Amino acid sequence: MSVTQLAVVNSCRQSEGQSFTDHHSNDADNHRFGFVASVAFDACCFHPSIAWAFLVTLTDLVVLQGHTFPDAVPVTLEQSNNLNRYSRVYVLLLSQDRKIINTARYLWLHRDYQPWGKDVPMQCPKCGAPQERWSQTAKHGGYEFKCRNPHCHGDKVEEQYTFYVKKPKWLTLLPHGKTRTSGWTRKHLRPTLVEA
Repeated sequence: MSVTQLAVVNSCRQSEGQSFTDHHSNDADNHRFGFVASVAFDACCFHPSIAWAFLVTLTDLVVLQGHTFPDAVPVTLEQSNNLNRYSRVYVLLLSQDRKIINTARYLWLHRDYQPWGKDVPMQCPKCGAPQERWSQTAKHGGYEFKCRNPHCHGDKVEEQYTFYVKKPKWLTLLPHGKTRTSGWTRKHLRPTLVEA
């Protein structure tokens, strides 16, 4: 995962009768502090204001309403309209025995702009014509995109520039926030062992 900038919100459980300074004084002992979940964004130029609504809603659902982190994330993504084209979202959950970190990647998909999570170029790489919308055809579980410039082939007897985006086998759309043309998907990444 290439994370240029990282923003993290942590969910922690504080024992009754212990202040934050009691926890903070033993910073090296992560078990005592009780971090169980983190959220990361992989946008190359991360702007916290874009993720603000997501973080506030997630905090409300987990801390105030008592939902679990994994249940709250899809509901929160549904309400985060600014985040969808901007960044992937990674949720890191610590196992109960605190030995494994399970990671889920959430990716926004749109039939015209990010089919199956792949960015569509804003201009044709062959002729340089800007593409407000590519000519699109559904084929074999994916989409074929074709340049709309009728002169894309130049003087040669070639077809206009085309490319194909195939649906990944792992892809499952989440029901939260799903529309006819867009939605969020979740992929569970390989678990990571916590180093002692």
